[in-house]
Amino acid sequence: MIFMQKIKKILQDNLLLLGIIMTLILISVNISYTWNDYIAFSQITDEELRLQELGGIINYLNEMFTTSTLMGVITGDLNWEEKYRSYKPEYDKAIEEFIKLSSGSSNDKIRETEKIHEELFKIENETFKLIKLGQIEKANKLIYSDEYLNKKEIYTKSIQKIIRDTIEERIEKEKINFSNKLSKDIIFSAITLLVLLSGWSGVIIRFRKQIEAYQKAEKALKESEQRYHAIGELIPFGVWVFNPDGGVIYLSDSFRRLLGISLEESKKSGWLDRISKIDAERILTQWKKCVKIGSFWDYLFHLTGKDGKEYAILSRGVPIRDEEGNITSWAGINLDITEREKMEMELRKSRDDLEKRVAERTLELQKANETLKEEISERKRAEGELDRRKKELEEINKELISKNDELDEFAYMVSQDLREPLRNLIATGNNLKNKLQEGISEETKIDLNRISSISRGMALFIQDLLTLCKGGKNGLRYELFPLDECVEQALYSLAVRIEETKATIKRDPLPDIFGDRMLLTHLYQNLIENAINYVQEGPPVIELTSEKTEKGLVLGVKDNGTGIDKEYIDAIFKPFKRDPSQELFCRTGIGLGIARKAVEQHGGKIWVESNGGKGAHFRFTLG
Repeated sequence: MIFMQKIKKILQDNLLLLGIIMTLILISVNISYTWNDYIAFSQITDEELRLQELGGIINYLNEMFTTSTLMGVITGDLNWEEKYRSYKPEYDKAIEEFIKLSSGSSNDKIRETEKIHEELFKIENETFKLIKLGQIEKANKLIYSDEYLNKKEIYTKSIQKIIRDTIEERIEKEKINFSNKLSKDIIFSAITLLVLLSGWSGVIIRFRKQIEAYQKAEKALKESEQRYHAIGELIPFGVWVFNPDGGVIYLSDSFRRLLGISLEESKKSGWLDRISKIDAERILTQWKKCVKIGSFWDYLFHLTGKDGKEYAILSRGVPIRDEEGNITSWAGINLDITEREKMEMELRKSRDDLEKRVAERTLELQKANETLKEEISERKRAEGELDRRKKELEEINKELISKNDELDEFAYMVSQDLREPLRNLIATGNNLKNKLQEGISEETKIDLNRISSISRGMALFIQDLLTLCKGGKNGLRYELFPLDECVEQALYSLAVRIEETKATIKRDPLPDIFGDRMLLTHLYQNLIENAINYVQEGPPVIELTSEKTEKGLVLGVKDNGTGIDKEYIDAIFKPFKRDPSQELFCRTGIGLGIARKAVEQHGGKIWVESNGGKGAHFRFTLG
């Protein structure tokens, strides 16, 4: 009992302090709630701006996907596919953030839109596959198909609609949430004020029993008004309390300073002079409706401050009722949303500018597409003309091959027909020479030798011609044999010339080879004979070379002759072509042509290395 009495005594002695603490706590909580609600509402603009920016990025990257694919089709250059792939990480990142910011009622629309873009990706990737396969025409048809163009248009419009719907939905939602929260805060503030007023009245009465009741009430009211005034000044443009008929009971100093009017002037509705006549009439009409039905007050209006600037004011209030439920007054706050309204205007302007830029870019791309279509059409016409010329050349080439085959066949037949008469002529010449060895003049002997020499030359020419013609026919016999056998046969055929010229033959070891014996024998025979004929001074020194190189096995015939001028190096392998300076040593002019054909029939290549006057080195490969 004594303990409880002590507690009661302490509470009574410190009741004023407790009242102050509770008052500050309630005021702080109320102000904190209201301010946090305002900050949360203001933050929506940052997300809206970022959403607009992401929409622009996504549309730009989408156009880059299309442009890279189109350039790949036009140029056939697969480097455009690498550029296409390089945009994908940035696009995925933008889409992820876009989905996060626009999550809500638009989720179904976003999934539908992404499904469309996956279909666009599929068409674009299929286009690059066709380019890799060289199917440019199919790729062109695919990327310009109605399906692709329609899906692309739907995708672009869907992104824009999602942005608009999301922003409108979130703004409306946040406005409702903010309105509800603010209404609750106002009610809480009014209740808090009433509780405080009632509580402080009791406190004052309890601690001022010695003072007359009127004085106590007057002082309490004065103190209460001061605290109420302090609370109002914490809120931008402050707190207001009106009579049901619209008369001003209280109006914060901050709001009156904005207008440049006194409290007395405000009580005469002087603040309405700062508003346009139309807005003032609307405010009065709306106020009468609220009073009539006892609803919440929620109105946005614009006014001109003392400083000449335009301000956007969001005014919100709630009716205060007595115990019987009658409205005794209205209490509310004025919020400065000028900056928010400015940001909303900038956001709308930014959105309009973005839409304008997108439209301009779309027009540019359409013009570019038209230009590309014209270039593609021109290229197709050029390709058609190329194909026609190619076919004409193919026909000409076929005709040339046919004529060449006919010529080879003719030469082969003529050579065969001439062989037998020449044999008879040579034999007759030899018999005549033997019969007339005695008793003929030297001049006659010279003439007979000349006839014999000319006959042998013609026989060799015919033999060379037959070899040359046979090299182009299908009658070759390929087998595996030692290449030395061909060299031995060639040296045997040239034994008389080697003995006459006292030629020295040096030989490297030669490998086994898969080829035609006769053709390779003629190859070595013509190269060795050519080496003998081109020696001007001294006996011929001929080397049969064999060397392993990076190209494989390289064979050759090297001599110490007069060499070949550079301007004739490429021509000497053609039949009947020779160095004019060496005509004294030449036979028919087709020996090196036979050599080249023999090498080519074995899948090889022949060439000569020579500096005029320092010999020549004929080198060749065989397959």
